[in-house]
Amino acid sequence: MEFAWLKPGRFTMGSLQSEVGRGKDEGPRHQVVLTEGFYMGTHEVTQGQWIAVMGTVPWLGEDFLQLGPAYPAVYISWQDTQDFVRALNLAAEDSLYRLPTESEWEYAARGGLEDNRYPWGDKEPDGSQCNYADKNADQTLREMDKTCTWADMSVDDGYARCAPVGIYPPNGYGLYDMAGNVSEWCQDVYNQNYYSVSPAKNPSGPSRGEKRVLRGGSWDIFPPTLRLAARSSFNPDNRAYDHGFRCVSGSN
Repeated sequence: MEFAWLKPGRFTMGSLQSEVGRGKDEGPRHQVVLTEGFYMGTHEVTQGQWIAVMGTVPWLGEDFLQLGPAYPAVYISWQDTQDFVRALNLAAEDSLYRLPTESEWEYAARGGLEDNRYPWGDKEPDGSQCNYADKNADQTLREMDKTCTWADMSVDDGYARCAPVGIYPPNGYGLYDMAGNVSEWCQDVYNQNYYSVSPAKNPSGPSRGEKRVLRGGSWDIFPPTLRLAARSSFNPDNRAYDHGFRCVSGSN
């Protein structure tokens, strides 16, 4: 795995009330200070990396293997990510790996941009910046659910499902696929109202809760869910075709 160094810093977390597509859980906007730098994986953990570390394929392995080693590992639950980082840490000599906190994830995804909607700026995606629900995904989505009608038929991002990692341009911090491709697990417990009580320094999420945070949208999602501030959550033992992750190493 390759990592990029992110220095300590501050940023404004969450979205403006006027932001199109804003969710109720994206506010209030608040200042976050990350007092320690950290290394973040430049790419989502791949199928090849998963097999190298774990020695096996995850649940629904046949479908997993159809992608190829350069594609992101999918059908990964939050619990699975914990098994992965434990195995990785057993093999590591001088690093300690983990999932990013939600605040670290958004800080990294913004790539130094403060008020923009997407990792590349405010421009709506057109298929050149990321992998999302385009005309290629339309048939796949309709096969899964006939009610899926949101694919953007004017866009061709090149892939009917997830893409190999690193195909699209990186953000300002050299991180790839921070929007689209697969949704990425964070370490935090999810709470819709957490931003109203979140500490300013190094927030690490609520102490209790049933679900865990996912960020970044995925290949089967429409643009509002690709926004930097967009939040989602799932049960930690849930596995899905669009759930993956990336690792960080360093303080928190």
